[in-house]
Amino acid sequence: QACPKDCIVCGGVAAGYNYEAPSCLPCRTFFSRMVRQKRHFIGCSKGSMCNKEESSRPCRSCRLDRCLRGGMNPLAVGGLKNTDANPVVQSFY
Repeated sequence: QACPKDCIVCGGVAAGYNYEAPSCLPCRTFFSRMVRQKRHFIGCSKGSMCNKEESSRPCRSCRLDRCLRGGMNPLAVGGLKNTDANPVVQSFY
């Protein structure tokens, strides 16, 4: 399957399918780090303005949300233990 040219998270150039979704290397790294560190954010730090500001980078909460909505699978991140207690994995379902 040919990889789409655009990252599903930031719209940058996709480096391939990462965690089952087309994404660039920075977004792949961000997603992996958030899953491994069991990071979960409650709400947008910019008051839900991230999706409206085209020129600015989204806050971490919105970026993680875009990863999950775009199809990045937290279970595809290697080395996970005790996925029942991982808030990122739980938000995937």
